[in-house]
Amino acid sequence: MRPKFIVYCLAIICLMFSWNGLMLVEDVSAMVEAEGSSNCYTTDQLELLKNKVISFREFMVLAAVLSIVMSICASFSKKCH
Repeated sequence: MRPKFIVYCLAIICLMFSWNGLMLVEDVSAMVEAEGSSNCYTTDQLELLKNKVISFREFMVLAAVLSIVMSICASFSKKCH
């Protein structure tokens, strides 16, 4: 296998992972908003959960950016060894 092909495969895997993670963040955010009206969680617990969701979303955005950067770097490379 050629190294560029491997980089492109890794970029696709990373992009799929980040896309699924971003979809998960939206589902969890909707759940957190729904739980805010019930008495299951305290406000401190909900704030902690919201902060973790935001942190995970930022990580997923970075994973998407990584896949784009990997693809661009591989496409600019003339020869991989």
